[in-house]
Amino acid sequence: MKTGKIIFLTLICVILSSCLSGPEKSEQRSTQLSSIRSLGLAYLEEFKLEEAEKEFLKFIKLEPKQKFGYANLGLTYLRMGKYREAEKQLEKAISIDAADADIRLILATVYQMDDKKNLAVSQLEEALSFAPMHVKVLYHLTELYSAEMGPGALEIRGNYLVKLIEAAPGNLVPRLNLTDMFIRNGESDKALEQLEIIKKQFPEFPKESVEYFDRTFKSLRSQGRENPVTDFVIFHNYLKVTPPYQAGMMELRGPGGSLIGFPVITLDQQISTRRSEDESLLNVMKYTDASASAGLGIIGGFGEGEYPEYIHFTHIATGDIDGDGDVDIYAGSYDPSSSKYRSRLFRNDMGKFTEISAQAGIKHSGKESAATFADYNNDGFPDLYISREGGDILYLNSGSGYFTDFTAEAGIQVSKGSNRALFFDLDHDGDLDLYIMTSDRNLQLRNNADGTFTGQSEKMGPQQGGVISRYAAFGDFDEDEDIDLDRYPHPHRSRRKQHSGLLLLPAADPSSPTGR
Repeated sequence: MKTGKIIFLTLICVILSSCLSGPEKSEQRSTQLSSIRSLGLAYLEEFKLEEAEKEFLKFIKLEPKQKFGYANLGLTYLRMGKYREAEKQLEKAISIDAADADIRLILATVYQMDDKKNLAVSQLEEALSFAPMHVKVLYHLTELYSAEMGPGALEIRGNYLVKLIEAAPGNLVPRLNLTDMFIRNGESDKALEQLEIIKKQFPEFPKESVEYFDRTFKSLRSQGRENPVTDFVIFHNYLKVTPPYQAGMMELRGPGGSLIGFPVITLDQQISTRRSEDESLLNVMKYTDASASAGLGIIGGFGEGEYPEYIHFTHIATGDIDGDGDVDIYAGSYDPSSSKYRSRLFRNDMGKFTEISAQAGIKHSGKESAATFADYNNDGFPDLYISREGGDILYLNSGSGYFTDFTAEAGIQVSKGSNRALFFDLDHDGDLDLYIMTSDRNLQLRNNADGTFTGQSEKMGPQQGGVISRYAAFGDFDEDEDIDLDRYPHPHRSRRKQHSGLLLLPAADPSSPTGR
C-alpha cells in the first residue's frame, strides 16, 4: 500500500512538473527557431552558403511541417548551383503550401538554370492561376518569352507585358519594353500611345535623352518614312540609369516574399549608424570575400611578384549581357593551376555566377590585355571587344547572351593586337566610335551606324612616336560641349591637346622610378 502511494505521488509530481515546464520549453523552442531562422537568412544574404545550409537543416529538423526551411534551403542550393537538391527542397515546400507564388518563382529559376525552360514556364503559369497579378511572376514570364525563338513566343510575351502593366501601371520598365515591341512590329499608333503615357509618368527625361525621344516620336508620326528603332533604343538606354527605372527593376526582380531569402532583423538605427567624429569611413566599411561562394573562385590568381610576364594581362569587364537587370562578368587571367591563360564569361543569376564561355560563343585563345562591353550597334545589348595578342576580336551580342565574332565584318584590322580599346561618341551622332591603343600607334575608327567602322586616324593630327599607351579616358575638358583628347605622351614631354577626346597615360617604363 505504501509503495502504491509513492508511485501515485511520483506520477502527480511528473505531471505537475510537465505542466509547469511546458510553457518554458515552448518559449525556448520558439527562441531557438527564431535564432536559427535569422542566422540562416543572414548567412544566405552574405553568401555564406554552407553555413546557411546547416542552419536551414536545423530548422527543418525542428519544424518539418513549415515551408520556410525547405524554401530557403532550396534557394541556398540554387545559389550553390546544386539544382537537383534545390528542386527537391522546393517541391517539399510546395507540398506544404501549393499556393505560394514566391516559392514557385524560385523553382522556376532552378528549372531555367538547369535548361528546363518548359518546366520553368509551367511553374510560373501555375503560380498565375492563384496569383494572377503577381508582378515578379509576370515579369519573369516576359523575360523567358523574350529569349524564346519559337512560333508565337513574341505574341505571348506581348500579352504578358500587357498584364504586367495592368498589375504595375506605374512601373516604367514593362511599358518601355512593350513600346519597344510595338515599334519593332511596326505598330506605330500603339507605340505612340505608350510614349504619351511614359511622358506623363516621367515628365523630366535626362536632358541627353530628350532628342532621341523627340526623334522617335517624329519617326512614328511619319508612318514609316524613318526607322525609329535606333533612336528609341538610345532613349531607352538613357532611362535605364535613372532612379524611376531602377526602382521599377527592384519591384520586378527584388526581394521575394516575406519568408524567403532575406533576414527579418530589426536593428537599432541609432546604434548601427552611429560613428564618432574621429572615426574614418574606411573603418566603418566592412567587406566580406564572397568570390568562392559566388562562383568566381575558379578564376586563378597569383601573388605579387609572381609571373611578372602576365602583369599586364589580367583584367575584368562587366556588363548586363542578357538584359536581365544584373551585372555579368568577363575575366581574363593566367591560371597557375593549369599553366594556361584563361578567358571566361560569367552569367549572374541571383548573385551566383556561372561560367558560360563555350555556350555563349567565346572560343578564342591567347593572352589578353583588356576587354570592354559596349553596345556599339545600338540594339540594347552590350557587345564585347577583346584586346588580345595575335589580333583583337569584336564579339557581337545576339541579344540572348550568345556572341558571334564580328571583327572582319565590322572592318576592324588590328592584327598584332592592342593594349586597350575604348568606345565613345566622338562625333555626337548617337553611336559609339572606337579608339584603339596599340604597341606602336593609336587608331581612331568612326562608327558607320550599320555595324561597321571606318578608319580616320589621320584626322587626329600628328602623333609623336615612341609612345605606348595603355590607359585612357575621354571627356569635355574645356567645357565646350564636345569630346576632347588630352594626351600624356611621356612624363618628360609637354601635354598636347588634340581633337579626339581621350586622356592618355604612357605604358609602364621599367627605367622610370615611378614605373611610368
